[in-house]
Amino acid sequence: MQFFFMNVNFDQINEVDYWIGKRNFAPIFYGQSTIRQILEDDGHNLKPLALKDAKSFLETMTDKRDCLIVSIGNEYIYFFSQNGDLVELEDYKGEIVKGCVIEIVKKVKIKDTPLILASIKANRYLSSGTFKPLSLDKNFGNIKAIEYVLSQ
Repeated sequence: MQFFFMNVNFDQINEVDYWIGKRNFAPIFYGQSTIRQILEDDGHNLKPLALKDAKSFLETMTDKRDCLIVSIGNEYIYFFSQNGDLVELEDYKGEIVKGCVIEIVKKVKIKDTPLILASIKANRYLSSGTFKPLSLDKNFGNIKAIEYVLSQ
């Protein structure tokens, strides 16, 4: 199983609790760019790093990989997996929402998780993007903490 970390921020505000917790939907925004434009790298106005993150999310959800995604809200950490096809939703605050329905595997209070997991956003690489893979060579402690929390 592959692990990913996902930030759900809109205008620099954490919206994990709204999208993941209430709507059971994993979104990315990126303005008026469509799924097709991002995947085909044609007709969007995204900068290279934004395009890389958006494309990584869309390709992962298109391939329906066996993966677990972790997102941190204001009070909870959500562990979830894909449970639907990629779609584009209605306009949200001037942006096209791209994403998929998810299934929450586990929801845990941040204070009840190992510190290395609760502080995952302190990692500049992970906190500065939207969707990042976690690897054993770079994120060993985070992955072990995820496995520990899921086994409880």
